[in-house]
Parts: sequence; structure tokens; C-alpha cells
Amino acid sequence: AASDVYKRQNMDGPACPLLAGFDEGANVYFTHSFALDGDVEASCVAARTHYARNFASVTWRDNVFGCQFHPEKSSRHGLKILENFVGIVARSTGGGPAAGVSAGAAAASGGVPVASGEVEA
Repeated sequence: AASDVYKRQNMDGPACPLLAGFDEGANVYFTHSFALDGDVEASCVAARTHYARNFASVTWRDNVFGCQFHPEKSSRHGLKILENFVGIVARSTGGGPAAGVSAGAAAASGGVPVASGEVEA
């Protein structure tokens, strides 16, 4: 099922780099009804979604990111998140193996980096 993602407004501190250039209210792909409980620490919530209830759909703290939806199945919006993730990794490693590799190239080679820590087989 597809649903909209809304970046958290009025965040203290910097905006989540995973969502840089991500359209407000973008439609993304969820394939299940699992969601974070309402007790997730508010400072970790980068975006919320409403589908039957409001829940955190993107979380972030330091160098750990989580997406409740499937960025690799979310069209251009998901590609933007994957590109941002590749860029974050490249910058944090000083231009290591991920440097210069686009999310599209990684996806085409089967090595899709996913922000949620899950690996598609």
C-alpha cells in the first residue's frame, strides 16, 4: 500500500540528511502493517505517516537511519533517499567504496544500499 510521508516540522537542530530534497507529502511504498509504537523518542523522528494512525516512518540519530517503508520500491522518492544514503556513506568514509556510486547503479548491480538496514535478497 502507498502512503504519504511528512517531514517533521520545527525540528530542533539540523534536518535529517536522508530526507534532503525529499518532497513533503511524497507517496512511498509500504508492504505491511507494522509500525513503530508511539513511544519512540520524539527527537529521533524525522518523518511521520498517517495510515489508520500517525506513526514515525523515518527515524534518525547520529549515523543510524531507519525507514519503515521500502525506498527501493518507492519510485523517484525512494531513489532520492537511496542517493542521499549513498552520499552520507561516501562522506562519512572520506570517499570510500560508495563514493561516486549512484543509487541507480547500485540497484542495477543488485547491491542496493537500504537505509533501514534490511537487505533485499
